Amino acid sequence: MIAPTTAELQPWIAHYGLTQAIAIPGLSPGAPALQCNGDGVCAVATGAGKANAAASIAALAFTGQLDLSATYFVIAELARIDPSVGTIDSAVWVNDLVDAGIAWEIDARTLPAGWNTGYLGIGATDPTTPPPIPFGTEHYAIDPALVAKAVALSSASTLEDGSAAQAYRALYGSGAAIGAPSVRQGATASSDTTWHGALLGQRAHDWVGVIAGSGATYATMQQNDNATLAALTAASNAGKLDAKRAVVLHAAWAFDRPHPGQTAYDSLLADPGARASSLDNLVIAGAPLVDDIVANWSAWQSGVPE
Repeated sequence: MIAPTTAELQPWIAHYGLTQAIAIPGLSPGAPALQCNGDGVCAVATGAGKANAAASIAALAFTGQLDLSATYFVIAELARIDPSVGTIDSAVWVNDLVDAGIAWEIDARTLPAGWNTGYLGIGATDPTTPPPIPFGTEHYAIDPALVAKAVALSSASTLEDGSAAQAYRALYGSGAAIGAPSVRQGATASSDTTWHGALLGQRAHDWVGVIAGSGATYATMQQNDNATLAALTAASNAGKLDAKRAVVLHAAWAFDRPHPGQTAYDSLLADPGARASSLDNLVIAGAPLVDDIVANWSAWQSGVPE
Protein backbone atom coordinates (compact mmCIF):
# COMPACT_ATOMS: atom_id res chain seq x y z
CA MET A 1 0.00 0.00 0.00
CA ILE A 2 1.11 3.54 -0.78
CA ALA A 3 -0.42 6.39 1.22
CA PRO A 4 0.46 10.09 1.45
CA THR A 5 0.39 10.38 5.25
CA THR A 6 0.91 8.21 8.31
CA ALA A 7 -2.75 8.79 9.23
CA GLU A 8 -3.81 7.15 5.97
CA LEU A 9 -1.25 4.38 6.53
CA GLN A 10 -2.22 3.50 10.10
CA PRO A 11 -5.43 1.56 9.33
CA TRP A 12 -3.46 -0.74 7.01
CA ILE A 13 -0.75 -1.27 9.63
CA ALA A 14 -3.38 -2.20 12.22
CA HIS A 15 -5.42 -4.42 9.89
CA TYR A 16 -2.52 -6.42 8.48
CA GLY A 17 -0.20 -6.39 11.49
CA LEU A 18 2.58 -4.61 9.63
CA THR A 19 5.15 -4.75 12.41
CA GLN A 20 8.30 -5.45 10.38
CA ALA A 21 10.10 -2.17 9.62
CA ILE A 22 12.53 -1.94 6.69
CA ALA A 23 14.43 1.35 6.66
CA ILE A 24 14.77 2.77 3.14
CA PRO A 25 17.12 5.72 2.54
CA GLY A 26 15.28 8.61 0.91
CA LEU A 27 11.80 7.93 2.26
CA SER A 28 9.83 10.70 3.95
CA PRO A 29 11.41 11.81 7.25
CA GLY A 30 8.02 11.29 8.88
CA ALA A 31 7.86 7.66 7.74
CA PRO A 32 11.41 6.48 6.97
CA ALA A 33 10.60 2.76 6.87
CA LEU A 34 8.53 0.34 4.86
CA GLN A 35 6.12 -1.55 7.18
CA CYS A 36 5.58 -5.24 6.32
CA ASN A 37 4.22 -8.54 7.58
CA GLY A 38 5.12 -12.16 6.93
CA ASP A 39 2.63 -12.49 4.05
CA GLY A 40 4.49 -9.99 1.89
CA VAL A 41 2.04 -7.15 2.50
CA CYS A 42 3.85 -3.84 2.97
CA ALA A 43 2.89 -0.20 3.30
CA VAL A 44 4.65 3.13 2.97
CA ALA A 45 3.74 6.76 3.58
CA THR A 46 5.27 9.08 0.99
CA GLY A 47 4.52 12.46 2.53
CA ALA A 48 1.81 14.73 1.12
CA GLY A 49 2.19 16.66 -2.11
CA LYS A 50 3.61 15.81 -5.52
CA ALA A 51 7.28 16.40 -4.70
CA ASN A 52 7.22 14.18 -1.62
CA ALA A 53 5.22 11.47 -3.39
CA ALA A 54 7.60 11.25 -6.34
CA ALA A 55 10.74 11.39 -4.18
CA SER A 56 9.57 8.65 -1.82
CA ILE A 57 8.46 6.29 -4.59
CA ALA A 58 11.74 6.82 -6.44
CA ALA A 59 13.65 5.99 -3.25
CA LEU A 60 11.55 2.86 -2.75
CA ALA A 61 11.87 1.68 -6.35
CA PHE A 62 15.58 2.29 -6.82
CA THR A 63 16.87 1.32 -3.39
CA GLY A 64 18.21 -2.07 -4.50
CA GLN A 65 16.99 -3.58 -1.21
CA LEU A 66 13.72 -4.87 -2.65
CA ASP A 67 12.54 -7.06 -5.51
CA LEU A 68 9.42 -5.25 -6.74
CA SER A 69 9.25 -6.97 -10.13
CA ALA A 70 5.99 -8.80 -9.40
CA THR A 71 4.55 -6.39 -6.81
CA TYR A 72 1.02 -5.01 -6.95
CA PHE A 73 0.66 -1.43 -5.69
CA VAL A 74 -2.51 -0.13 -4.01
CA ILE A 75 -2.34 3.66 -3.77
CA ALA A 76 -4.85 4.51 -1.05
CA GLU A 77 -5.75 7.94 0.25
CA LEU A 78 -8.48 10.34 1.31
CA ALA A 79 -9.92 12.67 -1.32
CA ARG A 80 -12.64 15.23 -1.92
CA ILE A 81 -15.56 14.16 -4.11
CA ASP A 82 -17.83 15.89 -6.62
CA PRO A 83 -21.34 15.80 -5.03
CA SER A 84 -22.91 15.20 -8.44
CA VAL A 85 -21.00 11.90 -8.66
CA GLY A 86 -20.99 10.52 -5.13
CA THR A 87 -21.03 11.27 -1.45
CA ILE A 88 -18.75 11.34 1.56
CA ASP A 89 -17.67 7.97 2.97
CA SER A 90 -17.80 6.48 -0.53
CA ALA A 91 -14.88 4.48 -1.91
CA VAL A 92 -13.74 5.27 -5.46
CA TRP A 93 -11.51 3.06 -7.59
CA VAL A 94 -9.79 5.42 -10.02
CA ASN A 95 -9.53 4.62 -13.71
CA ASP A 96 -8.00 7.87 -15.02
CA LEU A 97 -5.51 10.18 -13.29
CA VAL A 98 -5.29 13.72 -14.64
CA ASP A 99 -2.85 16.39 -13.51
CA ALA A 100 -4.82 19.57 -12.97
CA GLY A 101 -1.73 21.68 -12.35
CA ILE A 102 0.14 21.33 -15.65
CA ALA A 103 -1.49 24.21 -17.50
CA TRP A 104 -1.35 27.71 -18.83
CA GLU A 105 -3.46 30.26 -16.98
CA ILE A 106 -4.85 33.57 -18.16
CA ASP A 107 -6.08 36.06 -15.58
CA ALA A 108 -9.80 35.30 -15.21
CA ARG A 109 -10.52 39.05 -15.10
CA THR A 110 -9.23 39.45 -18.65
CA LEU A 111 -10.52 36.35 -20.45
CA PRO A 112 -10.89 36.24 -24.23
CA ALA A 113 -14.48 36.48 -25.45
CA GLY A 114 -16.40 33.22 -25.05
CA TRP A 115 -14.05 31.62 -22.54
CA ASN A 116 -15.47 30.42 -19.21
CA THR A 117 -12.09 29.70 -17.62
CA GLY A 118 -8.55 30.99 -17.78
CA TYR A 119 -6.99 27.52 -17.74
CA LEU A 120 -5.87 25.81 -20.93
CA GLY A 121 -3.47 23.00 -21.68
CA ILE A 122 0.15 23.84 -22.41
CA GLY A 123 0.38 24.16 -26.17
CA ALA A 124 -3.40 24.39 -26.66
CA THR A 125 -5.14 27.38 -28.23
CA ASP A 126 -8.20 27.46 -25.97
CA PRO A 127 -9.65 25.68 -22.90
CA THR A 128 -11.53 23.01 -24.86
CA THR A 129 -8.72 21.90 -27.19
CA PRO A 130 -6.70 18.88 -26.02
CA PRO A 131 -3.04 19.87 -25.56
CA PRO A 132 -0.12 17.87 -27.00
CA ILE A 133 0.77 16.42 -23.54
CA PRO A 134 4.34 17.79 -23.51
CA PHE A 135 5.32 16.56 -20.03
CA GLY A 136 4.07 12.98 -20.34
CA THR A 137 2.70 12.96 -16.79
CA GLU A 138 -0.58 14.74 -17.51
CA HIS A 139 -2.63 11.55 -17.75
CA TYR A 140 -2.34 7.97 -16.56
CA ALA A 141 -4.93 5.29 -17.25
CA ILE A 142 -5.09 2.43 -14.77
CA ASP A 143 -5.28 -1.09 -16.22
CA PRO A 144 -9.04 -1.60 -16.85
CA ALA A 145 -8.84 -5.28 -15.92
CA LEU A 146 -7.27 -4.45 -12.56
CA VAL A 147 -9.85 -1.74 -11.84
CA ALA A 148 -12.70 -4.08 -12.79
CA LYS A 149 -11.31 -6.80 -10.53
CA ALA A 150 -10.93 -4.36 -7.62
CA VAL A 151 -14.49 -3.08 -8.05
CA ALA A 152 -15.91 -6.60 -8.30
CA LEU A 153 -14.11 -7.78 -5.18
CA SER A 154 -15.10 -4.77 -3.08
CA SER A 155 -18.58 -3.96 -4.40
CA ALA A 156 -20.31 -5.87 -1.59
CA SER A 157 -18.28 -4.14 1.15
CA THR A 158 -20.30 -2.46 3.90
CA LEU A 159 -18.75 0.97 4.28
CA GLU A 160 -18.75 2.86 7.55
CA ASP A 161 -21.04 5.87 7.72
CA GLY A 162 -21.70 7.94 10.82
CA SER A 163 -24.57 10.20 11.86
CA ALA A 164 -22.49 13.37 11.46
CA ALA A 165 -21.68 12.51 7.84
CA GLN A 166 -25.31 11.64 7.18
CA ALA A 167 -26.47 14.99 8.56
CA TYR A 168 -23.87 16.90 6.55
CA ARG A 169 -24.64 15.24 3.22
CA ALA A 170 -28.35 15.92 3.74
CA LEU A 171 -27.55 19.64 3.43
CA TYR A 172 -26.83 19.09 -0.28
CA GLY A 173 -30.54 18.51 -0.83
CA SER A 174 -30.66 16.10 -3.75
CA GLY A 175 -28.71 13.92 -6.15
CA ALA A 176 -25.78 11.63 -5.54
CA ALA A 177 -24.54 13.73 -2.59
CA ILE A 178 -27.38 12.64 -0.30
CA GLY A 179 -27.29 8.92 -1.12
CA ALA A 180 -25.65 6.23 0.95
CA PRO A 181 -21.91 5.75 0.47
CA SER A 182 -20.94 3.05 -1.99
CA VAL A 183 -18.06 1.57 -3.94
CA ARG A 184 -17.72 3.15 -7.38
CA GLN A 185 -15.16 4.13 -9.98
CA GLY A 186 -14.24 7.40 -11.67
CA ALA A 187 -11.45 9.76 -12.66
CA THR A 188 -9.38 11.94 -10.36
CA ALA A 189 -7.63 15.28 -10.70
CA SER A 190 -4.27 15.87 -8.97
CA SER A 191 -3.06 19.25 -7.80
CA ASP A 192 -0.85 20.60 -5.04
CA THR A 193 -3.44 23.39 -4.79
CA THR A 194 -6.66 22.25 -3.13
CA TRP A 195 -9.45 24.07 -4.95
CA HIS A 196 -12.98 24.54 -3.73
CA GLY A 197 -16.21 25.85 -5.20
CA ALA A 198 -18.72 25.03 -7.92
CA LEU A 199 -16.90 26.90 -10.70
CA LEU A 200 -13.50 25.36 -9.95
CA GLY A 201 -15.19 21.99 -9.59
CA GLN A 202 -16.72 22.41 -13.04
CA ARG A 203 -13.30 23.37 -14.36
CA ALA A 204 -11.91 20.10 -12.95
CA HIS A 205 -14.73 18.16 -14.60
CA ASP A 206 -14.08 19.83 -17.95
CA TRP A 207 -10.30 19.49 -17.62
CA VAL A 208 -10.53 15.75 -17.03
CA GLY A 209 -12.61 15.42 -20.19
CA VAL A 210 -10.14 17.46 -22.24
CA ILE A 211 -7.09 15.52 -21.05
CA ALA A 212 -8.46 11.99 -20.61
CA GLY A 213 -11.27 12.05 -23.15
CA SER A 214 -15.03 12.40 -22.97
CA GLY A 215 -15.43 8.93 -21.48
CA ALA A 216 -13.64 9.97 -18.27
CA THR A 217 -15.88 11.24 -15.46
CA TYR A 218 -14.27 13.46 -12.81
CA ALA A 219 -15.06 12.14 -9.34
CA THR A 220 -12.31 13.10 -6.87
CA MET A 221 -9.45 15.51 -6.30
CA GLN A 222 -6.23 15.01 -4.33
CA GLN A 223 -2.58 16.10 -4.31
CA ASN A 224 -0.40 13.08 -5.05
CA ASP A 225 -1.53 10.52 -7.60
CA ASN A 226 0.02 11.75 -10.84
CA ALA A 227 3.38 12.18 -9.13
CA THR A 228 3.16 8.70 -7.62
CA LEU A 229 2.36 7.21 -11.04
CA ALA A 230 5.15 9.25 -12.65
CA ALA A 231 7.70 7.70 -10.29
CA LEU A 232 6.25 4.21 -10.67
CA THR A 233 6.30 4.61 -14.46
CA ALA A 234 9.93 5.74 -14.43
CA ALA A 235 10.84 2.71 -12.32
CA SER A 236 8.79 0.48 -14.62
CA ASN A 237 10.64 1.80 -17.66
CA ALA A 238 13.89 0.98 -15.85
CA GLY A 239 12.76 -2.61 -15.30
CA LYS A 240 12.38 -2.28 -11.53
CA LEU A 241 8.63 -2.98 -11.38
CA ASP A 242 5.47 -3.15 -13.48
CA ALA A 243 3.46 0.08 -13.30
CA LYS A 244 0.46 -1.72 -14.83
CA ARG A 245 0.13 -3.42 -11.45
CA ALA A 246 -0.75 -0.14 -9.72
CA VAL A 247 -4.33 0.64 -8.73
CA VAL A 248 -5.72 3.71 -6.97
CA LEU A 249 -8.35 3.80 -4.23
CA HIS A 250 -9.87 6.94 -2.72
CA ALA A 251 -12.16 7.34 0.26
CA ALA A 252 -14.20 10.53 0.12
CA TRP A 253 -13.93 12.42 3.37
CA ALA A 254 -15.30 15.75 2.06
CA PHE A 255 -16.92 17.42 -0.94
CA ASP A 256 -15.13 19.69 -3.43
CA ARG A 257 -17.82 22.39 -3.38
CA PRO A 258 -20.39 23.87 -0.97
CA HIS A 259 -23.97 22.89 -0.35
CA PRO A 260 -26.78 25.37 -1.15
CA GLY A 261 -26.55 28.45 1.07
CA GLN A 262 -22.93 27.79 2.05
CA THR A 263 -19.91 29.76 0.85
CA ALA A 264 -16.98 27.99 -0.75
CA TYR A 265 -14.75 29.27 2.05
CA ASP A 266 -17.00 27.87 4.78
CA SER A 267 -17.27 24.58 2.92
CA LEU A 268 -13.50 24.32 2.54
CA LEU A 269 -13.03 24.67 6.30
CA ALA A 270 -16.03 22.54 7.28
CA ASP A 271 -15.71 19.20 9.03
CA PRO A 272 -18.25 16.85 7.40
CA GLY A 273 -17.68 14.27 10.10
CA ALA A 274 -16.39 11.60 7.71
CA ARG A 275 -12.62 11.63 8.18
CA ALA A 276 -12.34 8.75 10.68
CA SER A 277 -14.86 6.57 8.87
CA SER A 278 -13.24 7.27 5.51
CA LEU A 279 -9.87 6.16 6.85
CA ASP A 280 -11.49 2.88 7.88
CA ASN A 281 -13.24 2.64 4.50
CA LEU A 282 -9.89 2.63 2.71
CA VAL A 283 -9.21 -0.75 4.29
CA ILE A 284 -12.80 -1.99 4.09
CA ALA A 285 -12.87 -1.37 0.33
CA GLY A 286 -9.22 -2.17 -0.36
CA ALA A 287 -8.71 -5.31 1.72
CA PRO A 288 -10.77 -7.64 -0.53
CA LEU A 289 -8.32 -6.99 -3.38
CA VAL A 290 -5.23 -7.31 -1.17
CA ASP A 291 -6.57 -10.47 0.46
CA ASP A 292 -7.37 -12.06 -2.89
CA ILE A 293 -3.88 -11.34 -4.23
CA VAL A 294 -2.26 -12.84 -1.11
CA ALA A 295 -4.55 -15.87 -0.91
CA ASN A 296 -4.44 -16.64 -4.63
CA TRP A 297 -0.92 -15.58 -5.55
CA SER A 298 -0.52 -18.35 -8.11
CA ALA A 299 -3.42 -16.81 -10.06
CA TRP A 300 -2.16 -13.24 -9.69
CA GLN A 301 1.56 -13.78 -10.13
CA SER A 302 1.51 -13.56 -13.92
CA GLY A 303 -1.11 -10.79 -14.10
CA VAL A 304 -4.71 -9.97 -13.32
CA PRO A 305 -6.72 -13.24 -13.37
CA GLU A 306 -9.88 -13.44 -15.44
